[in-house]
Amino acid sequence: MASTNQELASALRMFSRFFDLIHQPLAVINERGEYVYYNQESADLDGYSIERAMGKHMLDVYPGMKEAKVRCFHR
Repeated sequence: MASTNQELASALRMFSRFFDLIHQPLAVINERGEYVYYNQESADLDGYSIERAMGKHMLDVYPGMKEAKVRCFHR
């Protein structure tokens, strides 16, 4: 697992400059649903700072997603 996390961190560092230059909201989550990348466009769109999002579970950042997911499964 540590190797996978190191590889992911290395890849994110390599691509982060590109991600920042595309001027589109972009977020990357790990296998546990935690943000490992969250660009400024995402922060501007969501009103949730990069610092607050990083390392948090996506359902902690977007609690409404859980409710929407549950609704989708019940349809």
